Amino acid sequence: MTIRLSDQTPHYQGKKRLVVSEEKKKKHRAINASENDVRQYRIDGDVITGKQKRCDYLLLNDTKRNAYFIELKGSSIDQACKQLLSVWDIFEGCPDLKEYVFLFRIVYSGSPSPSIIGSSERKLKQRTAKTKPLKVDGRKVKLYRKESALLEEYI
Repeated sequence: MTIRLSDQTPHYQGKKRLVVSEEKKKKHRAINASENDVRQYRIDGDVITGKQKRCDYLLLNDTKRNAYFIELKGSSIDQACKQLLSVWDIFEGCPDLKEYVFLFRIVYSGSPSPSIIGSSERKLKQRTAKTKPLKVDGRKVKLYRKESALLEEYI
């Protein structure tokens, strides 16, 4: 499956200083202090429909060429990692993102045991940590997760 973002309508497009991705009291707040060109897509249900695993949002900083794949989750980190691995496979062939750095974000409020790492999380960490940052088809890739209902970062 190849997705062309140029065929999709963004949830938001512009230079807004704050772009919020939110679902079920989980939030990713992207602070766009430099007022870069950004686009936000609702992946789950808009860009990708059906039963395929997918993350909640894709936030693009078109000026810096960064693609933030955002999963807002209750507590199932393993499920969140499966969803991010799935969208990675889908979007790594996307011609619209060829020059973008892939950045993965998991925002969750649960408290999974730090000593238990699910196989999907291990796979995602291995895939994103082969180099610092990992390069896939010439693209850099990073993973970050936050144990809170809110992740706020400068983009």
